[in-house]
Amino acid sequence: MGNTLMYGAIIGDIVGSAYEFSPVFRNKPESFDFPLFSSSSAYTDDTIMTCAIASALLEKKDVSETMRQFSRDYVCQSGGYGTRFQDWLNNPKAEAYNSCGNGAGMRVSSVGYFAKNEDDCIRLSDKVTEVTHNHYEGMKAARVVSLLIYHSLQGKDLSYLRKIAVSNYNINFDLEELRKNYEHSEICQTSVPEALYCFLSSKNFEDCLRRVNYIGGDTDTIGAMACAIASAYYRSIPSFMIEECRKRLPSSLQQIIENVPLHLKDRE
Repeated sequence: MGNTLMYGAIIGDIVGSAYEFSPVFRNKPESFDFPLFSSSSAYTDDTIMTCAIASALLEKKDVSETMRQFSRDYVCQSGGYGTRFQDWLNNPKAEAYNSCGNGAGMRVSSVGYFAKNEDDCIRLSDKVTEVTHNHYEGMKAARVVSLLIYHSLQGKDLSYLRKIAVSNYNINFDLEELRKNYEHSEICQTSVPEALYCFLSSKNFEDCLRRVNYIGGDTDTIGAMACAIASAYYRSIPSFMIEECRKRLPSSLQQIIENVPLHLKDRE
């Protein structure tokens, strides 16, 4: 088994798939002690596109063509693509459509692993995002997620990561207030800050994962973002989660994830 840290985003997606669309308080988990995996836990379009981007960077392939190919080769086991994104996938001549959807932040987790430095991280993030989500908020979300993963792998501490987050978003949240009041949102402005909060307030990878689903909303995508950062920062994912993830994932996608390069620097 190669790079297991890249499973962070996939686990976030799979676990979140069972708790997505919890817009009202009564639909949300009653406590942190909720089951992480069940028969309804499955990968969504978030995993497919995360792997498509990783494959494009691994093989140095065209990003748009790879995303379209993966949408044909892999069927969503849960969830589905947004209408405008589906139209883009179905039309090889379609151009970017100024989206600020949170798919921008969801699919970029491999960028931080491939980047040679901070400038390269931003360049790669822009490259894989601008093909669809060329709205300012979409580009910003992808950059922030990519940079937090990159700097986590480079050994930066939590205060360094927090500065990046708060310079771009207001993340002054309270967990219980979010659980009571947060509603489903699929745009970057009202889902990326919540994902960053779940990571920055967490104690470990599992705690981050549970926070995501405890507050509800677009849990698969928020989970893909928050847990991608958490796995890079904590550098540890419980082995049972990786095994549960692998049970639900085609071997071809596992191979892509595990082949993403992994270079860690000691924590500063």
